[in-house]
Amino acid sequence: MHTFLQLALSSLFTVCILLLSGCSFLLTTEGGDPYTPADIVSMVEKEFAALQPRLVIQSTAVEKEKPFQRNLYHLYDQANEITFTCIANVKRPTLPFPGGQRTTNALFSYATAYSHHINAKIIPDAATRDIRLSTEAEARELHTSKLTRTVGMGDKTPLFQANHFVFVNADTTGEDAASLCKQIYRLYCPHNDDALLRTLGIRDIAFYYLPSGQGDLKKAVYLTTFRINEEGHKEWNKVLKDNVNGPPDITDANTLERELANHFQHLIRQAAAR
Repeated sequence: MHTFLQLALSSLFTVCILLLSGCSFLLTTEGGDPYTPADIVSMVEKEFAALQPRLVIQSTAVEKEKPFQRNLYHLYDQANEITFTCIANVKRPTLPFPGGQRTTNALFSYATAYSHHINAKIIPDAATRDIRLSTEAEARELHTSKLTRTVGMGDKTPLFQANHFVFVNADTTGEDAASLCKQIYRLYCPHNDDALLRTLGIRDIAFYYLPSGQGDLKKAVYLTTFRINEEGHKEWNKVLKDNVNGPPDITDANTLERELANHFQHLIRQAAAR
């Protein structure tokens, strides 16, 4: 019994040490202060170091006073020219401890803002290859359009349900569509750093056929979705393997890219012929 108590106390001490590490102590009291703006800057710049962010604080506000204070911070990344807003608050601990626990959605908020930055960054380049990406405003409208498509045995699923919406036409080549997938993947995983993907989870890139001159994106025909999974996303050939229906023994990235390009070309020609 004495040995068991020693082990239990030792484990509890270890957990406390881990919880009380970092920018500021994770555990606090009900009347404790949330993470400070300086804490948030340190967290984000450390987690997303591969993106080389340089954060500056634009404004702060107290949304709820103590106990369990909640603050709102607006920050700007000078290096990548993105703005994001995050919450830092004190909640009741998830573990059976008295007092309060500091939490923040800063990492997810920054990663989401960077995802929008990725979309805006590739729009001009994609246009040179007869590919159109929806803007953030267009994407929001598509998400809420309530349009559906038929799958399987007649089931309905939302037509526009992805992180990026890509529109191709008869002049788009399969090779260019495949190259766009690789470009987006590299932006999400710079220098093989997976911090963005670990924070955001699965990334879906949905492709649609939209004839040249058709300005109404809601009239697009769904083709396929290229998915960057949460597991194995640090290796491009594994991402390709998840998206290409080829022989199981083919693992070479160049071969898989050609297979992906051929698949896109087939889908585009098929849609154009309708």
